[in-house]
Amino acid sequence: MAIKLREVRESKGMSQNDLARLSGVSAQIINRLERGNDRPGFKNAKKLAYALGLNPNELIAQPKVTRNDEFAIHRFPRV
Repeated sequence: MAIKLREVRESKGMSQNDLARLSGVSAQIINRLERGNDRPGFKNAKKLAYALGLNPNELIAQPKVTRNDEFAIHRFPRV
């Protein structure tokens, strides 16, 4: 959520203080969330999402993990 929150906020040209004023969530909490030092409760996630024009699920949803051959673990033959 940290990356998504920052990306959406910045794409809308908002500072953390701007988002704090619009959402009612303190700038300190927003800073901690964006750094990944904290996870929001549903109430704050909802406030932030609405202030950013998002559905709360869009903000807090985790990306799906898919297999990517570039990062696959390769087995080496035993010697």
